[in-house]
Amino acid sequence: MAWRVVLLSTVVLCVLACGCRRRVQPVVPEVAQVVTNRMQDAAYVRALRENSTRQMSGARARELVAARQKVCAERVKASLAEGADDEALKAALQKDAEWAALEAEAKQAADALLKAQEDAKRLIRARMEEEAQAVKDVRSGKARAAAPVRTE
Repeated sequence: MAWRVVLLSTVVLCVLACGCRRRVQPVVPEVAQVVTNRMQDAAYVRALRENSTRQMSGARARELVAARQKVCAERVKASLAEGADDEALKAALQKDAEWAALEAEAKQAADALLKAQEDAKRLIRARMEEEAQAVKDVRSGKARAAAPVRTE
């Protein structure tokens, strides 16, 4: 009977020793989430849309100025003597105050449109470089690809 008590006490001690030990969870390093498809980045898509709106409004402004310039050129041409050549028209336009104002307005509209286009190029180029780096980081295990989020 004593051997049963010793055997039972040994089993109980082994069970307690195994059960009381803390289980160590493997430490998984936290990796950053990165967007590997720029069209799934809501901020990028929003910036593209805003830039597109700026370009469209700039093009519309330039178109309106061009139409007003055409009317002004026709007005000045009508005031010239019949048979006047293009050189005479250009000289008369340079003297016309309305034409000078329209030229300045056209230049301003063209500059605004060009700036919007340059901003779009910079935005796209920077985001493409970020995307390429994100793909490299995911492949090397430094980062994890973010789950696709519907932007619309």
